[in-house]
Amino acid sequence: MDTSRPPKRRREDEVVLDLSDSSSSSFTKDVEFWLADGNVVLVCESTGFRVHQSVLSMHSRIFKDMFSMCNPQDNDTFDGCSLIRLPDAADDFSHLLKSLYRLRYPPTHDGQFKLEAAGRLLRIASKYMLDELRKELIDYILVLFPKTLRFQRGRKIFPSDFSGLLGVEISLSCDVPIILPAACHVAASQGGGVLKILDSHGMPHGEASMNARRMVLEFREKMMETLDELCEEFIWSMEDFHCHGPPDTPETCKGLSSAAMHQVELYYRSLSDSVFNFSFRLAVDYTEQPEFDDLCGDCCSKLDYINDMIQRKLWFALPGHCGFKDWAAVEAAQKAADADVGGAEHI
Repeated sequence: MDTSRPPKRRREDEVVLDLSDSSSSSFTKDVEFWLADGNVVLVCESTGFRVHQSVLSMHSRIFKDMFSMCNPQDNDTFDGCSLIRLPDAADDFSHLLKSLYRLRYPPTHDGQFKLEAAGRLLRIASKYMLDELRKELIDYILVLFPKTLRFQRGRKIFPSDFSGLLGVEISLSCDVPIILPAACHVAASQGGGVLKILDSHGMPHGEASMNARRMVLEFREKMMETLDELCEEFIWSMEDFHCHGPPDTPETCKGLSSAAMHQVELYYRSLSDSVFNFSFRLAVDYTEQPEFDDLCGDCCSKLDYINDMIQRKLWFALPGHCGFKDWAAVEAAQKAADADVGGAEHI
């Protein structure tokens, strides 16, 4: 496999203009964005938006070029304004206008902006080359699916529809490779295994394409192979599991038994936690497993070492599970994607 960058999806969002004759009865005026001093009417589906050419042109070279082609004397007009039909969903275009006309939109600062909404807005922002908006949305999503292991630790606020599968779909459809390894990992680590990944009922997983699901399944298979290797390296390669603590070690510590280490291996292989939250010690605190009763500090430190090494090794292996050589290749792919869309710097 070419590990430089996964194959890029064919773009299906090319801007197509319809300047054919239309009548005012073929659309309904949008309540919020029918501005009295607007000088262009953009129609999406059956909704018309009367807005300012200057505002859209300021943020988008696509709109700037589009308006330069429009001549009210040659094309259809409404109330003296050029009328242009766009192939976008009215709701998506409304959110795009909100981001241009409202000071604090989208609300990405508090973590409450839904991931599905962020993805839809990112698609249309990328399509019309709104570089600043695209950067803001990628930065928001990158907090959810980070490129560094430490970044997500301790994060308490996630959007209500947070989903690894949805993150993978956004990465593929919006050409945002920087979030792909973490998103694949989160999707592959969710409870329910393969059946959960393939489940197409309900939100937000129902929004994920079969291409995204296939990628997560392949990622999961490779990640399980890596976990097998890591468990063999850091658990079963130990010379012995006996307690070797200092002389003042409590006599109640019996060391790490073979049964205990099987429980350790089961924890990592179960994928019940993502790599961001790996903590076998914390998992033991919420269970009643006699194998870990009365462990001394030295034996607990062994568990901490195993946890840290498996966590770090797995993290650095994630890019390879979705077609990249390493994290540097992921960042290089993102820079190339930014250059394709409009040259905006995101990382």
